[in-house]
Amino acid sequence: MNLYQDYCYSDMTALTNSVQSQPVLMSGNNFVYPVLVSITGNSATFSSSVGNYTRTFTECTTVGPVSSAFHLSTSDSVELAWAVISVWLVAYLIKIMRRTL
Repeated sequence: MNLYQDYCYSDMTALTNSVQSQPVLMSGNNFVYPVLVSITGNSATFSSSVGNYTRTFTECTTVGPVSSAFHLSTSDSVELAWAVISVWLVAYLIKIMRRTL
């Protein structure tokens, strides 16, 4: 399993298919689609109009998106933040109410 753009792919073939589906900015303002030449371990060699280049991909442990160190999506992170804010607000309101009684 290898990591590419915050997603862990099950094998290098799936990963390289994703790389080939996205254009790469080369010299100037030229966008080109890379073409797979070979796969060796965690590295893949691609061909483009300006020549060949090799990329090495990081290994990962689980298949799927890896969006943060805690593996939370953005919406889950926002929901957790609001939950923490709500707890602090309730605690503050209880403190204020105890003072007035």
